Amino acid sequence: MKKNNEFSVILNAGHFLYDEGAKSGKLVESKMAMILRDMVSTRLEQLGYKVHRVPDNLDIKESVEYEKKHANENSVSLDIHFDSFGDPSAGGTTAYFFRNEIVAATFSKHVSQALGIRNRGAKMDNQSQHDRLAWCRDTIGRAVVLECCYLSSPEDMAKFNYEKCADGIVNAIKEIEPPMITVAETVRINIPKEETFLEKLLKFLSSLFKSKKLGSSAPKTEY
Repeated sequence: MKKNNEFSVILNAGHFLYDEGAKSGKLVESKMAMILRDMVSTRLEQLGYKVHRVPDNLDIKESVEYEKKHANENSVSLDIHFDSFGDPSAGGTTAYFFRNEIVAATFSKHVSQALGIRNRGAKMDNQSQHDRLAWCRDTIGRAVVLECCYLSSPEDMAKFNYEKCADGIVNAIKEIEPPMITVAETVRINIPKEETFLEKLLKFLSSLFKSKKLGSSAPKTEY
């Protein structure tokens, strides 16, 4: 059950198992979106975020219904896509919105910076290839349709990197809603505590006392 104002992230990989989306050579939009979605989800969960992944067998109508069941007005609902156009010079990151321009602009800023490509900015959903985007208009959370880059752009694809793109998305969410777990906590390693000189000396004296008491020679101890 969703809590009224609990922050959560809803992640949807654009299109779904039976709709591949844009293609360019061997590049397939839906498969790339799924890979990126999973990377982002894992990183967000490590930072303590509550994340819901829309199942990949749901079409857009079913995906919107899934979002409604798990999101609230404070949630960030992100639909991950890759753009394509007949003119290979078209490129960059675009974030479409209906109600949440600032949130959309945050995504386009961070992803374009991470990839080192053009920031096309936040745009109303009716400026896309469609009159309306269901993910932007029919969902509950702060919804964004993110076109990470253009599959049809040689320049964009030369710079594209899953790790960098995932970093950009995560950094956008961190700006929108700071994580509950710090970076230091996520990379904490249990390093054995180094003994001080005094601790070593006390241990040596204790060993010496025990060895004399037992009538044996004192053990060698390095300082």
